[in-house]
Amino acid sequence: MTVREASIRKATVADLQNLVLLENACFTSDRLTSRRFRHFIKNEQSELWLSTSNTTGSDQVNAYALMLFHRGTSLARLYSIAVSPDCRGQGLAQALLEKVEERAIKHGVMFIRLEVKQDNERALDIYQLAGYQKLRVLREYYEDGADGWRLEKRLRPSVSSPQNLPFYAQTTPFTCGPSALLM
Repeated sequence: MTVREASIRKATVADLQNLVLLENACFTSDRLTSRRFRHFIKNEQSELWLSTSNTTGSDQVNAYALMLFHRGTSLARLYSIAVSPDCRGQGLAQALLEKVEERAIKHGVMFIRLEVKQDNERALDIYQLAGYQKLRVLREYYEDGADGWRLEKRLRPSVSSPQNLPFYAQTTPFTCGPSALLM
């Protein structure tokens, strides 16, 4: 199966069993349960995207990417990406990463952060090729005691400072000024 043969779609509750099977095939610890997948599928602050193929008359879940959005911030968290061991090396992780980044931009997100095990070189390569930068080491971050990396990517270039803004001098005695409007 290639990326061209796969389709990417949002997960539904009908996918729960296949998601749990994929999770168990990909991870030995820090696994998501059916209950957690259900929560993420129904939650407005998360999006769970699948890469599926239809070779037997029904959708086979080959990979997923889970993005969490934080209210009131321009930051999102890529919570997990999993690719079936049988489908690795076919570009599914990259395709899903592009999809969730596209969705994050539509949500107004400027930054995506994620965590990855330090020894997961394949995932680190994918993320770094996609523009993610290492922020810091996470000591004993994972359930099995493994260290991780926190990575971040800026999705949009920084906005340049406006030029030639007029200066307005304060005309009243001391006030909190414009910052009081934000409180």
